Amino acid sequence: MNQSIKILYVDDESEFADLSSTFLEHESQQFTIETATSAQEGLTLLSDEIECIISDYEIPGKDGLTFLNEVRDTYSDLPFILFTRKGSEEVASEAISAGVTDYLRKQNGSEQYELLAKRVETAVDQYRAERKVDRHDYLFSKAHELADVGVWEWDRQTEDGYYSDQVYEIYGADPSRECTPKEDITEFYHPDDRERMRTAFRDAIEAGEHYDIEARIIAADGTRKWIRTLGDPVFEDGSCQRVRGTIREITERKERERELEQQRKRLTVALEGSNAGVWEWDPETDDVVWHESTERLFGLEVGTFEGTYEAFAERVHPEDIGILEGEIEAALPTHDPFEAEYRIQSVDNGDIWIYARAEFVDIEGLSPRYVGVISDITERKQREHELERAKERYRTLLDAAPDAIFVADAESGEIQQTNQAASELLDRPREEIIGMHQTDLHPPERAEEYAEIFRDHVTSGVGRAERLGEGTDIYVKDANGAEIPVEISARTVEIEGTHFIQGYFRDITDRKEREKELQRQNERLDEFVSVVSHDLRNPLSVLSLWLDMIETEDQDEIERCRRAVTRMDQLIDDLLALAHHGETDSDSEPVSLSELPSECWEITPTGEAELRVETDASVIAKRTRLKQLFENLFTNAVTHGGEDVTITVGHIDDGFYVEDDGVGIPEDEREQSLEAGYSTGDSGTGLGLNIVKQIVLAEDWEIHVIESDEGGARFEITGVDILE
Repeated sequence: MNQSIKILYVDDESEFADLSSTFLEHESQQFTIETATSAQEGLTLLSDEIECIISDYEIPGKDGLTFLNEVRDTYSDLPFILFTRKGSEEVASEAISAGVTDYLRKQNGSEQYELLAKRVETAVDQYRAERKVDRHDYLFSKAHELADVGVWEWDRQTEDGYYSDQVYEIYGADPSRECTPKEDITEFYHPDDRERMRTAFRDAIEAGEHYDIEARIIAADGTRKWIRTLGDPVFEDGSCQRVRGTIREITERKERERELEQQRKRLTVALEGSNAGVWEWDPETDDVVWHESTERLFGLEVGTFEGTYEAFAERVHPEDIGILEGEIEAALPTHDPFEAEYRIQSVDNGDIWIYARAEFVDIEGLSPRYVGVISDITERKQREHELERAKERYRTLLDAAPDAIFVADAESGEIQQTNQAASELLDRPREEIIGMHQTDLHPPERAEEYAEIFRDHVTSGVGRAERLGEGTDIYVKDANGAEIPVEISARTVEIEGTHFIQGYFRDITDRKEREKELQRQNERLDEFVSVVSHDLRNPLSVLSLWLDMIETEDQDEIERCRRAVTRMDQLIDDLLALAHHGETDSDSEPVSLSELPSECWEITPTGEAELRVETDASVIAKRTRLKQLFENLFTNAVTHGGEDVTITVGHIDDGFYVEDDGVGIPEDEREQSLEAGYSTGDSGTGLGLNIVKQIVLAEDWEIHVIESDEGGARFEITGVDILE
C-alpha cells in the first residue's frame, strides 16, 4: 500500500489554491493537502508531518524565496516546489541557487497538475530516500551537504549551459570551460555509465522524463568519483526548452555503502555458520528489526517477520516469557545490558533453546535502542539435561550403596558429593557434609596422620580393593563427637578434566567388638592351654622318672610305657602348636626358602633322611608360622616315609612345595589327611598336618596334596607372594 503524502500549499489566491488542491488529490490519492494564503500562515502550519511544500512566488508580505529561506532554517532538505505565474531566467536561476527542489510555471489547463503531481512524488521519494541513508551519512551536517551540490542548466534552443562553481569542482574542470552536458558525458563519465547517462538525458529532452542517476566519473586530474545527478526537463508551450538539475559527489557515501555491504555479507556468512542471529529493539516504539539469520533461526522465510515486539513475544514459549520480560524490566530503567535463556517455538524445529544478550546503544541518527544477538543452545541444554539425569542416577546409586561414600575435589579436598549412608554414619544431613574439608571427618588430633596415609594411598595409584592404613586404626567423628572406627578404601577418578577422590567408609564397630571378644577368648584359651600343659606335663614327668626306677626283667613292657609317655608329651606339644599357630605377635616379612628349611631340618629328628632345597626364592610370611609349617611337614615325611626318605623344597609360580619319595598318601585320603585326627602310624597324633592346614589358612594361602614324581607325597602351597 502506498504511503500518504502530506503537502502544504501556499498561495495568496485561496480559490486557486483550493482548485489546485482538488486537481492534485485527483491525480494521486496519496496526497493530503493543507492550504495557506501567506508565508506567515504557512510557517505556522509547518510541521514534521509535511513532506512537501508547493509555494507561489508572489505571496503577501514575503516572496516565495524568502519563505523558502525561512523554511530551510528549520527543514533544510524538505522538498520545496516553486509553482508560480511569474517566470523568468532570473527567477529560475535565483530559485535554483536558493535551493528549491523544483521550479514550475503555472499554465492554463489541468495537464499541468499531472506534471506537478509527478514532481511532488519524485521530490518526496527522493526526500524519503535521503532520510533512509545509513547512520553514517547523518553525521554530515546539512550545510556541508548543500555545499557539495552543484547546480546546472542547459538550454536546448541556444545550447548554452550554466554550471555552478560546485559542478566545476566536482569535475575538477577549469571554470572558463564551455558548458556542454553531452561533451561532459563523453569526457568525464565512466565508460560503463556513459550510455545510461546519454539515454537519460535524451529521454529528458524528448519525452520530458525526470531522471535521478548514480554514476561514476573520472575527474580531470584522474580522480575517480561517484556522483548523483538529477535532471528535470522544463517545458514551455508543450515542448522541452531546457533541462536543469543538480549534481552531488557521493563517493564517501558509496564507499561506506560498499563497506557496510561487505560487513553485512561477512556478518551473514558468520551467522549462517554459527546458529546465531542479530536483532534490534526500540523500547519507545516496540519496533523490532531482525537480521535474516534471526528469521531463519525462528524457522521463518526471510523478510516475513512482522517487526514488532508483540510478534516476537508470541513466539516465546509461554512458560519462559515471564523470565525474559523480568530481565528486560530490570534492565530498562538504567539501560543496563540484559541476558536470558528461554525457549522459542520454531516453525520448523519445534521448541528450541535460545541464549540472548543485548546492550543499549545510542547512535546519532537513530533512536536509542537495544542491539543484541541470540544463539541456539538447544544441544547444550540437552547435554545439561542428560548430565542432570546422570547425576540423579549417580545420586541414586550412591544412596543405594551400604557403605558411606564421600567424593572430594582432589586439589582442594572439599567434599562435593556424599550419600545417605554417610549421613547416617556421621549423624549429619547431606547438605552439612557437602562443603566440608575431608580432614574434618576425623578427630582433629589424628587429622594430619590420616592425611599423610591418605596421600600415600592416592599417589600410589591403588584401586578401591586396597584399604588405607592397613594395620592402622582409623576413626571418623560424628556430629556428637563420638569416634567411630572405619575401614576406608579410595581411588582417584577424572571427570571432564577435574580429578576427584572417591572414598568408601565402612563402619567396623561390630568387627572391632568381635575382635576384642576374640582376643579375650584367645587370652583365656592361652591361659587354659598353659594350665593344662603344665598340669599334664608334671604327672608325665613323674611317671617318666618312676619308669626309669623300675627294675624288671620284662623291659618290653617298660618300653611300651615309655613310648606312651613320649606320645603323650608329643600330643601336648602338638596341642600347644595348634592353639598358638594363629598368634599375630609378628609381622609378615621376606623369608628365604633356601635358608629357613635348612634351619628347621637341623632341629627336626630326621635320622638318615636327606633334605634338598632347589630354590633361591623368598616369600612374604610370618617367620614363626612358616617355621612351624616346615617342621611339621618334615616330621610327617620322616614318620611316614622312613628315616632314609629324601625331602625336596622348591618354588612354583605362585607359591612353593614340599615333597618326598616315600610311600605317599592314597588319592582318596589326601583331603582327609589334613583334618585333625588323621594318622596312618601308631606313633602319630593326627594333628601334625592339620596344624599345617591351619597355618596355611591363617596366612590366607591354599594347600593341595598330590603325588610326587617319585610316588611319594607332594604338598603345594599357593597364593603366596613370591620374591625371586
